[in-house]
Amino acid sequence: MIKVYLDWNCITHCKDLWPELKEFLEHYNNVFICPFSEAHIRDVQRKSSCDSEYYLQDLDLLTQISNMNMLQLDGKKLSLYKVTPRDCIKNHVGNYDRIINILTPFYRIVQLLVKSMINQKVLSRISKENSPEKVIPLINGYISKESNASNSVETLLNNFNASENVDIALRVRKAYYFLDLLGYKKEEKSKSLANIDTDAQHIAMASLCDYLISDDSRMRDKAKVIYGQENCATKVMEPHEFMDMMHEIVEKCNDVDRIPNIIQTNGIPSIHEDGAHYKKIDYPLWGTFNLCLNAASLSSSMPQNEAFFVTDQFMFYDELRPLVNSIFKTLPESKRRELAEYYAQSFIKSIPVDDIPFTIESQKYRYKCVLKKYNNLPALRVCYEHIKIEKDE
Repeated sequence: MIKVYLDWNCITHCKDLWPELKEFLEHYNNVFICPFSEAHIRDVQRKSSCDSEYYLQDLDLLTQISNMNMLQLDGKKLSLYKVTPRDCIKNHVGNYDRIINILTPFYRIVQLLVKSMINQKVLSRISKENSPEKVIPLINGYISKESNASNSVETLLNNFNASENVDIALRVRKAYYFLDLLGYKKEEKSKSLANIDTDAQHIAMASLCDYLISDDSRMRDKAKVIYGQENCATKVMEPHEFMDMMHEIVEKCNDVDRIPNIIQTNGIPSIHEDGAHYKKIDYPLWGTFNLCLNAASLSSSMPQNEAFFVTDQFMFYDELRPLVNSIFKTLPESKRRELAEYYAQSFIKSIPVDDIPFTIESQKYRYKCVLKKYNNLPALRVCYEHIKIEKDE
């Protein structure tokens, strides 16, 4: 499924400004999944008294939109919970205290560094830059020039890391602090460090999803800069932009006739190209398979018309049902329920499953497919044939 991360303002405005956003997400709940994180809980607790009517309404709204799917990063440990926000608060799920203890000294050190190292003229240029893709090169150019060394934002951030392989959430939050202190889309002076960190945490958690939807232009622009720096494929949009594209996204997710073109244009890029061993396809196949590995790029003996479609790095349990429903509808009725349940349970328990062959016929092609396990994730091996499909008049 397509993971859509809504910031807190987007969620609360589903009650008034954008009720159609919530309605659409609920209608296409087999395509979109909207996890919540600890940052949402922090927003709820900050905005409302814990015994107020609005507080309880906000928790209920968050429960409805997320369908109780929670996403959490603790260090490098990724955790997926099926939990209500209320139970999350009750059971103290989260790691805020540990993170803020790490980040507060970092914030103060960078604050002193900026004041002593970067003059007001440069800070003014950074604050007025309207193209997110130009921000890091602008900062890097100045740092390199003034230090007479090959320093950059990357090396400065690494200097403050506890280890070389610091987790992505901590890196994103540090980068957010850095940009804010340099004056890029700077937050209001009245905004506390805790509030700034909550926004940074939203961006960090959204980096694990396909979309970040926010009506905060400062957050969106900072996110675009950070995702570019970290090679994150997350798309950043404001609510109306996303709503305008939702029908197109759903249509492309289910357009199997795109398979040949996807196979021919996707493979495993060099790690030097995008910082990863794979790249995401623009719109996941059936809203589930997010990666396409061209079989020919894996082995010279593999034919050009075969590919592995693989799910993303993690899946919520809720995502398995749309997957099996989409695939198994092509199987004989007598086998669907049994195989669907077996497949879902075996994924959760990490028990290898047998290959399940089936055939899909679209308007243009016939696809021979096998559903299987691949690197501990469900994968779909597809071989398409240029066979004209005769349709009844």
